[in-house]
Amino acid sequence: MKLVISLATRGRPQQLMDTINRSMANWRLPNTVMMVQLDADDTETINHLNNHAPHAWFVGPNNEPRVLLNVAPREDTIAAKWNRALTMPDADLYLVAADDDPYITEGYDAKLVEAAKLFPDGIGMVYGRMANASFSGVVAPTRGLTEKLGHIFPEYFPYWFVDHWTDD
Repeated sequence: MKLVISLATRGRPQQLMDTINRSMANWRLPNTVMMVQLDADDTETINHLNNHAPHAWFVGPNNEPRVLLNVAPREDTIAAKWNRALTMPDADLYLVAADDDPYITEGYDAKLVEAAKLFPDGIGMVYGRMANASFSGVVAPTRGLTEKLGHIFPEYFPYWFVDHWTDD
């Protein structure tokens, strides 16, 4: 199984780099990929990444890219930005991320993939521990669930509440 991390960012290039580096340091699977969702008008972040991104981000153990920079016009919702990851044809599980929340659990990618294997029909959502009383800090829908829903998150809300809606 392959995990694709859809990481939304805007205007915080140094924080983004720190989040990517800290998150990647805990990967254990050779085919885990992070797709960084960049807005085309966020030239500061795009230029910073082009000038400072480490080579390890782009070439993994099998010469496969580990970090993909996805540049597109800015959408009206953050959900639309995360939904860009659906273009990855070989993803089995999508992890939603942002530039201010690195995943620091060692081997989190392998743990998420193992949890996703528990769904016999491939349709489900892998959650982590609760971030607060309302929702989990880790949200990872399977490909099967996104195919049924037509999205990772619905694009009804301009900013947040997509996780609440999906969970409900």
